[in-house]
Amino acid sequence: MTGYASPADLIALGLFMVCVVGYSRLADHAKSQRMLNTRMRLVRRRWVRQMLAREDRVTDTILTGHSANAISFFASATILVLAGLIGLVSRTGDLYIVASGVILLEPTSLELFQFKLLGLIGIFIFGFYRFTWALTQASYYFGLMGAAPPARSMSPGEMERIADQIASVLNNVFSNFNGGIRTYYYALAWLGWLFQPLVFALATILITAVLVSRQFVSDSARAIREFSDVIESDKGR
Repeated sequence: MTGYASPADLIALGLFMVCVVGYSRLADHAKSQRMLNTRMRLVRRRWVRQMLAREDRVTDTILTGHSANAISFFASATILVLAGLIGLVSRTGDLYIVASGVILLEPTSLELFQFKLLGLIGIFIFGFYRFTWALTQASYYFGLMGAAPPARSMSPGEMERIADQIASVLNNVFSNFNGGIRTYYYALAWLGWLFQPLVFALATILITAVLVSRQFVSDSARAIREFSDVIESDKGR
């Protein structure tokens, strides 16, 4: 591709890769207590602990069922997006001629244009993988939830160990679901490359900044931090 891409194209692509990988590592693995995702992992662990303590777990089943439906919806939607994009690739030559006549789009070689379309397909393929892996792990979670023994038959230590393992699977479900959602955000940034590398780079930076701000300074992040502090202090009593 380097023979057809300008230095600006390569810099923008490199920036995109750094932001995608860097933010994914931050969102999925960072342990900062200021992060929304970190606090939500604690909240889900508390949820599982409360679920194990309840005799009637119908409400928990309904809540997780709604989450699985949402994941399934996005997986289906991603398949439709991929079908449309693959259809475009089959007519790349005609699409390139049309795009070449659009004033707002930067002139580019056919090879680079094809790479941009294939890259967009690759983003959504990765998103589909994250959604389907989330669904698979949701089925594991349902199995664990159904097999969990009644609270009266467990010692406090056994309940804590079981809660840790079930919560780990549940957190993996939502980690992959969130990863799939991120592919839609970064696909929008990738579309900016059709206009010019500068738009691509600015869109990547803007989307990453929005995602980071949601983790640290959004109203939801502040509310969840406070909620998590309350339930953790209550647990210590």
